[in-house]
Amino acid sequence: MAMWLRTSEYEDWRFALSSRDLDGSAPLASIRLVHKALDRGNLAFEDTPAFLIFKTTEPFVRALRRIFGKVKSVEGRHVSGQPVGDRFVDEAIIYRIG
Repeated sequence: MAMWLRTSEYEDWRFALSSRDLDGSAPLASIRLVHKALDRGNLAFEDTPAFLIFKTTEPFVRALRRIFGKVKSVEGRHVSGQPVGDRFVDEAIIYRIG
């Protein structure tokens, strides 16, 4: 899962990620893995967006997969003002749900 997400928990947008590759890692190892990928994309640390990493088993991710899992293309899909799993989404722009 990859999306831009804004919730009442945070004052700004966060890039939210979820992947089985990140599930098995400790939180710090997952963050390092994401930063390695960003480094390969030549993003300087100061250009790195604030991000959140969700386990694929979290209610939020599972609900997204139930809602959008069978949609042919979710890229650019906008979600706003609704509960999704255990979170209330103020706004989100979805890029991928897998």
